[in-house]
Amino acid sequence: MGEERRKAPRISLDQCVEVSFGKEIFIDAVAVNISQTGMMCSSMVAVENLERIFLMINLPVGDELLKIKCDGIVMYTKQEGQTHFFGINFIDLDGETAGALARYLEQSA
Repeated sequence: MGEERRKAPRISLDQCVEVSFGKEIFIDAVAVNISQTGMMCSSMVAVENLERIFLMINLPVGDELLKIKCDGIVMYTKQEGQTHFFGINFIDLDGETAGALARYLEQSA
């Protein structure tokens, strides 16, 4: 088995996520897993490597539902049948967003 190359461990997730290109074109996607540095999504729509995207996802933390909004770059794509998988590297996470994501990951580990 290959050596793990990710910078941060991933937590499984099965949740709808809004993904947009240029904040104008939205696609339906499902978050497959998430880490402090990125996430894997699946969609019926193909996405290109190195495409810059904006995404929004709601994560439950305790009694709160925290909305994560950030930019990302598609670093990985793979097609299985009609489903397209794409890995996103988060960029420009502000402190509040990074803190909310860390809280979610800590409670889910």
